[in-house]
Parts: sequence; C-alpha cells; structure tokens
Amino acid sequence: MGKILRGLFVSVLVLCIIACQNTQPAENRSGAGQSDVPDWFASPPSSGSRFYGLAAARSEDLAKTKSEAVDLARADIADQLSRSLSSTLTSYMRAAGIRPDRETDSWIDEVLGKTSALPVREARHIRTYPVLEKNGDFTVYVLLEYDRSMALNEITDILNVHEEERSELFSTALLLDRMKMDWENNPPRSGSAEN
Repeated sequence: MGKILRGLFVSVLVLCIIACQNTQPAENRSGAGQSDVPDWFASPPSSGSRFYGLAAARSEDLAKTKSEAVDLARADIADQLSRSLSSTLTSYMRAAGIRPDRETDSWIDEVLGKTSALPVREARHIRTYPVLEKNGDFTVYVLLEYDRSMALNEITDILNVHEEERSELFSTALLLDRMKMDWENNPPRSGSAEN
C-alpha cells in the first residue's frame, strides 16, 4: 500500500511540475485571480492570405480544455467565413440591384449555414497559452491559422452546389471575385478578439 501511495504522490508531483513549466505566471491586472491574457489574443495577427481563429476555454482538465479551445478556434474561423460571405452577398446584391425573394433567401440561408458549419480541419495550430488558475482550473488560449486559398476552395464547393439552378447573376465565379475583393479591402476579423 505504501508503494502505491508513494507512486501516486510522485505522479501528482510530476504532473504539477509539468503544468507549471507549461504555464506562465498569471499577472494581476485588475484584481486577484485574473489570468494574464497573451498579447496575440488581445491583438490577433492579420494577414492578406490567412484567417486567424482565436479561442479560450476553461476547465479542470488540461487536455480537455486544450481540445475545446482548438474546436472553438475552428468555429471562430468558420464564423468569420460565414460573416464574410454574408457581407459579400449583401453588398453584391445591393450593387447589382437584386431584390431578395423567397428562393434567393432560402439559397443564401443554406449557403451561410453550410459555411458556418465548416470543420476547418486544415487550420494550423500556431500558439497555445495554458494558465493554471488559483482555483486549480486551467484556462487555455489558442491561436489557429487557416490559409485563405483553402477557405476559397471550401466556399467554392458550397457555392457550386445547384449553380445551374441559380440566376447568372449569382454565378460562383462572380461571387468569388467579389469575395476576394472584399477580403483585400476589409479582411475578416476574429469574433473572439472582440470579447
């Protein structure tokens, strides 16, 4: 029994040491117990050729928390794509003088729903910042990077569905050209950074 307890104690000690090495000390900004938010989370990078997904998750299990943060960062990228496509469709319809009808609205809803549900599995993990909180929970901040050419491929696949049934005004090529122009003039931003 003594060997088991000693082994358990050593295991817990090793896990604590590993957790402390992977964690940077929390800095007290405005009160006790607040974690230090990494600079890249507060001011995410921007690029003409990449999307950046940000997320933070918190729980008592470090591995689960990291996994949840990565999933949330992927969802952040998919949300950026959906918001960007929605903005492109709205501005395109306004510029072309297209009035929405039931069929157009239904198609737009379907396209935006599929875009916001993209799994974004090819997003590259750039940074992780785990913090051990005073109560023993972990907060993990994550930054993912997703190439815009991959995003355009994903959106192209979604827009190509039933293209032959749509008006020529809604051709995939026209919409993608408009989206590229919109991205150059006003790159999408992470929704997580605004929180």
